[in-house]
Amino acid sequence: MLAKLNFIVSQVLANAKALVVLLALIVCAGPSRANLGTFYFTPFEFAYAGGLSSPALEGSLFALEVHEVFGNPNSVYLSLLNLSDLSHPNISATSPTITGIYFDDNASLLNFGSASIFDQSPMTGFNLGGGGPPNVPGGVGISFFSDYRVSATPPSPSMGLDPGQFLTLQFGLLGGATASDVFQALAHEEASSGLRLALHVQEIGVGSSTEASGSFVTVVPEPGGFLLLAVAGMVLQLRRRRR
Repeated sequence: MLAKLNFIVSQVLANAKALVVLLALIVCAGPSRANLGTFYFTPFEFAYAGGLSSPALEGSLFALEVHEVFGNPNSVYLSLLNLSDLSHPNISATSPTITGIYFDDNASLLNFGSASIFDQSPMTGFNLGGGGPPNVPGGVGISFFSDYRVSATPPSPSMGLDPGQFLTLQFGLLGGATASDVFQALAHEEASSGLRLALHVQEIGVGSSTEASGSFVTVVPEPGGFLLLAVAGMVLQLRRRRR
């Protein structure tokens, strides 16, 4: 787990420009959404030379933000962001692309029947509840079984989330749950009773002989892990002030 967290922190620090843009977007978003926290995704399936240690994965960074909905405590915004570093040789304006978003909700919090797209970058295009494979590729190997999916409008990867793009989904919550409960479920160490999201990402590794696809899952930091990610964010702010 520590190795996964280190991978994410290294990508966070490497993608400083993208995160500075993200911070600016959050500030401009106004009071309608309160960000409870951010989770990052780590690769668990990558069928390319070197596997999960492949240099082709360098520069790729994907995040999930959990937002409260003011005035509607029994609802949540989940924002998916492609923060891949455009200055890295593996990354271009159109790759890598998030083409599938999968939900494994063992906490039974999300009302999938209420799912809607609250906001998204232009020219992204997603279908709610259908399209794509029913489970994230390789998900069975990590006991990830999808309860719901959001897939890029065909043909993928022409549509989906390219670097710098975002998608914000809104869900009603079951049993009187709140956005804070969703955050806690994502931070739950036991996947069998928590909430996980996974991504299918295509066109990884620009300039490689073969652009590959991979699967990524949300990571639960070890105790102190959220603090480590927060420190990484502080480093980004310091870098910004020095420019």
